[in-house]
Amino acid sequence: MSNQTVHELGLLDGKSFTAAVKNRLRNDEAWSILMHPLLIDRTRDCLTHIVESIDEQKARILSAGTEDPVWLRNIDALRRYVIVRLDSMGAAPVPVLSTSKEAARWRSFSAQLAMALETGDTDALDRLKTPYGGLTARAWLAAREEKTGATK
Repeated sequence: MSNQTVHELGLLDGKSFTAAVKNRLRNDEAWSILMHPLLIDRTRDCLTHIVESIDEQKARILSAGTEDPVWLRNIDALRRYVIVRLDSMGAAPVPVLSTSKEAARWRSFSAQLAMALETGDTDALDRLKTPYGGLTARAWLAAREEKTGATK
């Protein structure tokens, strides 16, 4: 196992990074570099992909009836190591950035709200619902005003 730097590991292509992760899986000292803030998300994604790949391979082999007991034992051991590493990392942080679908829903809500306010359609404030949480536009505006001190 080479003594790659965080930067060098970050530059590896997907296949090479996966190989680096697998090589460090059973060595706590070598593993620690993969927990660097610049690599941790990629490491978590890689481990998740490894579990999915193992599950797919195992399902194919078992459905074909061509399983080798030694291979099954080895692949199950690998899966256990991967799961232990994943569990020790904890859950992935919830991303702060909106997805494009979520952003589109908020743009639509905003456009409808702007139209209702522009035309003075106060009934629309009770019909329009926020994309998440289901607040009426009136309740959302009141909460926004309370939170920010914004005036109407």
